[in-house]
Amino acid sequence: MTDDARPRTGVPPGWPARVLPPGTPGWQEEAQRWLWELLPAQYGRHPLLHRQPVLLARQALLQVEAELVALRKGSRSARVDLAGLAMDPAVVEEALRLYAAEGERLQELAGQARLVTDALVHDVRRAGAGGG
Repeated sequence: MTDDARPRTGVPPGWPARVLPPGTPGWQEEAQRWLWELLPAQYGRHPLLHRQPVLLARQALLQVEAELVALRKGSRSARVDLAGLAMDPAVVEEALRLYAAEGERLQELAGQARLVTDALVHDVRRAGAGGG
């Protein structure tokens, strides 16, 4: 199903386009597939993450947030560090634009991961309370 053909009613603002809306049949499985894409492949070796979607979501969010921290550190130190490596000033400026673009992408991704995590937690709590 393409993104354009997906049902989009009831979708929280900022929800990942590739994940069905919460409450839609199959949304949790799709959300988990999306979350796995946010983690390094080595995490797939851990059965616990396959069994616990909320833990998977938490770790995916932590991963994206850590990438954002690393990117910000790289951006803050880029002018000095890259000049010290004899980088051409045009390359330094291009690197700063790259950091800015990646920062925006990672910010959006972190927001999406928070929404998915919150929705998974909500479903687990509802199921624990005797709902669905």
